[in-house]
Amino acid sequence: MIAGESYQFLGIFQKGKNPFVVLKSKDAELFKLEKGDEFKSSKLVDIKGNEITVINSEKEYKFKLFERSNNG
Repeated sequence: MIAGESYQFLGIFQKGKNPFVVLKSKDAELFKLEKGDEFKSSKLVDIKGNEITVINSEKEYKFKLFERSNNG
C-alpha cells in the first residue's frame, strides 16, 4: 500500500542505464517510476535486485517482487 492505496508491483526493468519499476493500481492504471520520482506523497528512493524502497513523511517501506505485503 502506498498512501493508503493498493498497487501491484509488476517488475523492475532497465532502459539504458536507468532502472525503473512498473506499478499497477486496482483500476488497472499503470505507473512507471524511476529512482527519485515522487508518487502519491511518497518518493521512490531505491531500486535494487528484486526490491524497491519508498519513503513518505512518516516511514520507509520496502517492497519485494513476487511477495505480498500491505506494509501496514
